[in-house]
Amino acid sequence: MKIDLSKYSSDVISGAGLCNKIASYGYEAYLVGGCVRDMVMESLGLVEHADVHDVDIATNMPIELLKKNFKTNSNNGEAHGTILVKWCDIYFEVTQFRMDGTYSDSRHPDFITFTKSFKEDTARRDFTINAMGIDAEGNVIDHHGGIDDIKNGVIRTVGDPVERFTEDALRIVRAYRFAARFKFTIDEDTRNAFRTTKYRLANIAMERISDELKKCIHYGPVEIASMWSEMVYDDIFTIVDPKGYINALKVRNMLSGRAIRKTNSMGEFFTELGTWTCILYNSDLKNAYQHYKLENEIFKCTQWCSNHLDAYHVFGEDIVLAVEMVDSRYFNQLRELDDAVTGHLIDFATYKKVGHIADFVKTYTQDRVLSSAIAKCGYQGKAFGEMLYKLKLWHYTRLSDNCYYEDDVILEHRAIEYIKSLEEVKNAKEG
Repeated sequence: MKIDLSKYSSDVISGAGLCNKIASYGYEAYLVGGCVRDMVMESLGLVEHADVHDVDIATNMPIELLKKNFKTNSNNGEAHGTILVKWCDIYFEVTQFRMDGTYSDSRHPDFITFTKSFKEDTARRDFTINAMGIDAEGNVIDHHGGIDDIKNGVIRTVGDPVERFTEDALRIVRAYRFAARFKFTIDEDTRNAFRTTKYRLANIAMERISDELKKCIHYGPVEIASMWSEMVYDDIFTIVDPKGYINALKVRNMLSGRAIRKTNSMGEFFTELGTWTCILYNSDLKNAYQHYKLENEIFKCTQWCSNHLDAYHVFGEDIVLAVEMVDSRYFNQLRELDDAVTGHLIDFATYKKVGHIADFVKTYTQDRVLSSAIAKCGYQGKAFGEMLYKLKLWHYTRLSDNCYYEDDVILEHRAIEYIKSLEEVKNAKEG
């Protein structure tokens, strides 16, 4: 197979140029990694457009010669044969062909041996679809059947799967991620190897496992639901989350089929933050957040959405609540959570009306002016809060009906007049 490299990004074209320059010194050099897999998939018509990034290069040119002939920079990987090489103002991660020794820590090889053979170099990689290379002319070098596995939609390890997962058990989680992303099946021998090696996942840092989950969440809610369903089926999830902080089956049922909203007006995909919110809903939130090493933003968003989900259902009836929610930074994630939990969204007419107000309020939030008017009328404590609600209802309803802006002085004057009119009505009723 031959790939037309000229249609891809400058990273790919420049990377091929670097390979060509290395070849001019009498050595081999190939583009390697996910970029090769994605370009092959596009060439086979399996994806419309390859998202090519992180272009890496493998070569049998020794690091000493790379330093001599190119501008280089260390990335602390020289002990394992990796260095940064600058070409066309781009730094490429270039790794010398190597064979890995044993992996006593289930992550890094205890030692490496450099080799002149690209075939031997690719034999250390995880899956066949990730073990191909492309030379400077666009020729695909495939020693392990990666092209056929892509055609057949199969995730299969390079060589003995037990050996691959014993080297690094994180590859088990990666297998599920790739299967979910590309809608591939996992080879039976590869899946069987999970049973004898999965216990080694307990030795993998949770940060590394979480990184794999985050990558899958980036693909979409259907993909993460598929990934977690398969991990539950193969009893992998009990090792990843032994205390059951997250119920993966509930996640699957909630997210499956929820990639696109169910209204004619909004064909938006779930956000990554919204997907995390759905995953963590009704979980042991604090412990789940700590166990999975999640960002604080995810914790705050999930907590806010969980606390406001019930209020969301009166969203269209209470104009003040509606404005306050729409003005929240997490409102879109709340909508996504409601869609996942209940299977329906608030009607579009209500959303459009409140969205109309929200556009105005986000630019001109005048609650402080209303509070000032109430204070000048002598209200305090509980009475202050009750009057503030009435005043906000009055103010935002006017915005909804007319969508005009008053400066602060005029608004405060009219707010005081409105408060006095309420007092007059109250006095008349009491009198």
